[in-house]
Amino acid sequence: MKIFHGRNALPQRLKRPVVLTIGNFDGVHKGHQALLRQVVKRARALRGTAAVLTFDPHPVKLLNPDRRLKLLTATEEKRWLIGETGVDAIICFPFTRAFSRLSPETFVRKVLVGGLRVHEVVVGRDYAFGHGRMGTIDLLRALGHRYHFHVHSFGPVKVGGMIASSSNVRFLLEEGKVEKAAQLLGRPYTLSGHVVHGAGRGAGLGFPTANLHLHGELIPKPGVYVVRAKVGRRTCDGVANLGTDPTFGGTTMNYEVHLFNLRKDLYGKPLIVEFLKRLRDEKKFSSPAVLVAQIRRDVARAKRFFISARARRGS
Repeated sequence: MKIFHGRNALPQRLKRPVVLTIGNFDGVHKGHQALLRQVVKRARALRGTAAVLTFDPHPVKLLNPDRRLKLLTATEEKRWLIGETGVDAIICFPFTRAFSRLSPETFVRKVLVGGLRVHEVVVGRDYAFGHGRMGTIDLLRALGHRYHFHVHSFGPVKVGGMIASSSNVRFLLEEGKVEKAAQLLGRPYTLSGHVVHGAGRGAGLGFPTANLHLHGELIPKPGVYVVRAKVGRRTCDGVANLGTDPTFGGTTMNYEVHLFNLRKDLYGKPLIVEFLKRLRDEKKFSSPAVLVAQIRRDVARAKRFFISARARRGS
């Protein structure tokens, strides 16, 4: 897959015909995946190029910063996930205020036609574009007729009765519903981070933890989770606590992972953590001993979860 950066790097030498989709694709959820596969299918049928036009930063970050949008995927992860669908090229456009003021027709004429010389455009049925999002799918079709390209609308995709959308995934994660979010994503929600020094309480309680500095923007609702972590080439089962350690009077958020059967020094090492199931809310316990008893129950539940999951995969 080729990646092109910047408005001046529009790849006019892409193998023709070009089948393009346009969007932010935050999370690359099942709806995105289905749309991207359709783009690839059309491009293969035409023996052309399957291409994605996306934007950096996310338009909401620039135009509506008070909304404080939390992204699901970092740029590199998003590109990798898009590439997994078979797309041939990603064009990363800088989203600026000047660009946001382009009229729908100017965007089509300068970017889609003049820059990319598209043959087909595949977008979601609610797609909007141009200044103030004034461009509708009907206008895009009309402009396609004028400038000689075809427009296909796609979706929405529903999973378990819920539309697969970035906003729905964010809502589920903020509610701690990581299993439902995974259904919409088609994979567990994942955060990366590196291990930093903490207070050392976990080891003192008999459950040593890796304290993480997380790199992602959207962190699931505080609580205790069943997780799987990748440490280098090794994958470990475990439990994670996202919270403030209220039993010890904590007030700042901490992100701790207890990995089963792993005792080596992890300080400074990168971890990738998959959130598989939420066990409970974080709460203040009457004493450290009561907390330890609860952690034992959490660990036992997590181990049963993994045993059951492996049994299902083996059946």
